Amino acid sequence: MLYVDENQHIERDAFVCSRYPAPFFAGRALWVGSTDDGDEVDPETSLAIASRCIVFLERDEPDD
Repeated sequence: MLYVDENQHIERDAFVCSRYPAPFFAGRALWVGSTDDGDEVDPETSLAIASRCIVFLERDEPDD
C-alpha cells in the first residue's frame, strides 16, 4: 500500500514506482504493508528492494 501526500507541488518530489500502474506520483509517500482485509502492517518488501522500484523525476529547468 502506498500513501501519497498529494498536497506537495508537482514541480518537486515527483516519482514513478514500478509496482504501481500510475503514470507518476507527486509528493511524499509512505510505503506500508496491508492484509487481505486492508489493515496496515509492516511491509514484507525490504527497503532495499522497495527503493529499487522508485525513480525520482527531475524537473526541466526553463531556458534563460
